[in-house]
Amino acid sequence: MLIKNRHDLKIYSSQEGRCQKTAAAFCKGLLELEGDLTPILVSLVRKDEVTQELLEFNKTMDSGNVPGIMTNLPKLMNSDENLYEAVRKLIGEESIDSNLENILKNVGKPLTLLKKVNYFL
Repeated sequence: MLIKNRHDLKIYSSQEGRCQKTAAAFCKGLLELEGDLTPILVSLVRKDEVTQELLEFNKTMDSGNVPGIMTNLPKLMNSDENLYEAVRKLIGEESIDSNLENILKNVGKPLTLLKKVNYFL
């Protein structure tokens, strides 16, 4: 595996200790790093308020919409349709709060994003 710019890699985690350790272990395996998890955790795992908010966006959603999204998630993630538009069609624009809207718009087209990620690995 070749990753050219390790300093550009960002691993996001909630502020729970077990989640941070899991993120550090994932990073260690992905980058084939040696040594303890603590230095990896400190240098590569991001755990701030913005990250926490992004990771917990589903708590703000109407719980009635979650099953519809979860049922269709594999289809949505394997399409090259704009993710925001697809979710908007599925649950309606009024059900999308600003945090979810930002996340969906940042993902854009899932397959295009995955191809970009795969290019860098």
